[in-house]
Amino acid sequence: VNRFLEQITTDNVALTGLNFFPVTRMVLLTLAGTIVTYEIVLVQFGTAADVRGSTNLTELCLNKTQNNYF
Repeated sequence: VNRFLEQITTDNVALTGLNFFPVTRMVLLTLAGTIVTYEIVLVQFGTAADVRGSTNLTELCLNKTQNNYF
């Protein structure tokens, strides 16, 4: 029992990707946060394009930079 408790408390419990990297809880939470942030940015760009009547993100970005500098 002591050996089991020692192993649990000292070793990180994680999955591995073919023993190249550990997939821990922190990695999964970071990945989920990144995906949520990316989706929020996409929704904001989509909303801005819908307001102006344009669905082309390249055109939207070019118009924004031209209006700011000229």
